[in-house]
Amino acid sequence: IVMDLVPNHTSDDHEWFQKSLNSEGDYKDYYIWRDPKSDGSPPNNWISVFAGPAWTCNSSRAGCYFHQFHRRQPDLNFRNPKVQKEME
Repeated sequence: IVMDLVPNHTSDDHEWFQKSLNSEGDYKDYYIWRDPKSDGSPPNNWISVFAGPAWTCNSSRAGCYFHQFHRRQPDLNFRNPKVQKEME
């Protein structure tokens, strides 16, 4: 059996991310969110592995989430002890 486990991100369709988008309870900080710049652009000029910005801004959350790879693969916030516990 060959498995490929990538523990640093989930799909943007994942239940946790959908709850994070809505700032629901503990899920609010399950992903890396930052405020956009005053002009609505991403918080910095970081580039993702696949090129393009490493941040995607979301108007419903009024914030930008970080993704090292594709915008549909938001990175989990491993500074959050609850995320660490979920991934044990």
